[in-house]
Amino acid sequence: MLKNKYLLIFVLLIADAFFINISLVGSYYIRFGLPSFSALSPILIIEKYFNLLFFATIIQLTIFNLFSLYSVRYPRHRIDEAGAVLGATLSAFFFFIFITLIHKELLFSSKIISIYFIVSSILIICYRISIISFIKRLYKMGVGVEKVLILGCGEAGQSLLHRILRSPDMG
Repeated sequence: MLKNKYLLIFVLLIADAFFINISLVGSYYIRFGLPSFSALSPILIIEKYFNLLFFATIIQLTIFNLFSLYSVRYPRHRIDEAGAVLGATLSAFFFFIFITLIHKELLFSSKIISIYFIVSSILIICYRISIISFIKRLYKMGVGVEKVLILGCGEAGQSLLHRILRSPDMG
């Protein structure tokens, strides 16, 4: 287990918020293109989306917390982490669609929400898998590993010893 798990949770929160905002702004620019200086420029519309960035970030981080993406016991397997991120992002996608149907003043373009879902899923899954790989590499080198004392040399103790020796990346 990590000795300073609160630091990792803080880093994950900050990185998630950063990638959520990058995904939202990037999906806006993918949808409308880069702003030009014409009279009908979509740059005027972006002010509405920048006002919603904070709201969308808080909602997405809350949904991530509901999917236990900030519980740090030991690093999950890559596929489990990717599935949890994909599920949380899909839940946020449906939440934003639902909010758009109820409150017309919080109008999100459905194309922007769809692009956001794809972009944020890819970005967040990639960086979280790289963090998991980095932590597991540190565990294999002995950094952050806790020492364990197994009492008893029976069958249960032997199987626990073999399990610990087979997977040093558990910490």
